Amino acid sequence: MPASDASLPIGASTGILIVTASTGAGHNSAAMSLCRALTELAGGGGEVSTVDLLARASWLCQPWRLYGPIILRWPSLWGLVYGLSNNSYFFRLSNGLGGGMRDLPLGLLDARRTQCIVCVHPLGNQAVAHALSRLEHPAPLITVVTDLGEAHTAWIAPQVSLYVAPTEEVRASLVAKGVSPERVTVLGLPTDRRFCADCTDPCLARRKLGLAEDRFTVLLTGGGEGAGDILAAAKAISHAKLPIQLVIVCGRNEGLRRRLEKSGLAAPRVVLGFTDNMSDVMQAADVVVGKAGALTIGEAVAMGKPLVILSPLPGQEDGNARFAADHGLAVRVSDVSELVSTLERWMSRPEEMAELAARAAPYRRRWAQAAEQIAAAILAEAKTTMRGGQSCLQRQ
Repeated sequence: MPASDASLPIGASTGILIVTASTGAGHNSAAMSLCRALTELAGGGGEVSTVDLLARASWLCQPWRLYGPIILRWPSLWGLVYGLSNNSYFFRLSNGLGGGMRDLPLGLLDARRTQCIVCVHPLGNQAVAHALSRLEHPAPLITVVTDLGEAHTAWIAPQVSLYVAPTEEVRASLVAKGVSPERVTVLGLPTDRRFCADCTDPCLARRKLGLAEDRFTVLLTGGGEGAGDILAAAKAISHAKLPIQLVIVCGRNEGLRRRLEKSGLAAPRVVLGFTDNMSDVMQAADVVVGKAGALTIGEAVAMGKPLVILSPLPGQEDGNARFAADHGLAVRVSDVSELVSTLERWMSRPEEMAELAARAAPYRRRWAQAAEQIAAAILAEAKTTMRGGQSCLQRQ
């Protein structure tokens, strides 16, 4: 997903605005997946646009731009912020204090004459909800939650007319925090169709990356920010002298990329920065190793790739990791030593990897259709609201 707005004009009668924010890459991936699905379903009936709030706001108005540096240097601090902000009082206070982020969406909504807003980011959800509270005839707000285990309070606002949850656990979490059950529907995680399509030959994908076609291949990824113990994992795998080649995706972490390129690791490797063809990269792998971003989990499941979770980010990724481990979608390891032993065992017992992929198959089938099902729910909600002449506030 590009950092600037992406607009796909398909008519003029219905305007759908998808709001995201580029903290990591998963939210933007979900936004693009929904944008494509909505564009196809709406046909000539409107315009579907996406906006990245962080790309439009100044540094002075955007303390949330510090997300990347914080999770790279002080992940425990992010966990503290996540926990302290996980209550309704925090957002009532922040809305009362004001700020650039909350003021930005109002101009967007007025300028675009948007008739439906879809939020795929919790902070964007709060910003747009506050903007809608100041409009006389607000458009319906639909929130697509992208966490797997629990919904943070930032996902919740009285202006939301429909919540789309990826799992039953998230639905239960929303209801426990006061959301009416009839306003929540479980439709899955909006995974990009490139991960859900029939997979190409891994050997071909490896050849494109300049890797050996017949060598066991491990993908190390730290999400859009290149966070987690990627360097330590690469060194541990290399020192173990396993017959493994590595594909390492560093995201926007150029420092990590330079360190890896100069590391002198014995294991054959390809080191990449931020990439928009992650589906091709993942296809080359026998195993995916990463933290616990929801979309990373969804993409690995969609491709049928065994996933090992290493050093999930404190906060939302703790819940994602628990969900993935509890439902057999991934194996969670405590450190790089356990990662190496897991890879060594899987290489000698490939049936364990096959069993993991088989346990994930129900979610693979369910999430493959999620973007289209969510798009249909969004269009239905927008049409119902417009036909009834009601604002989402009147429907509470």
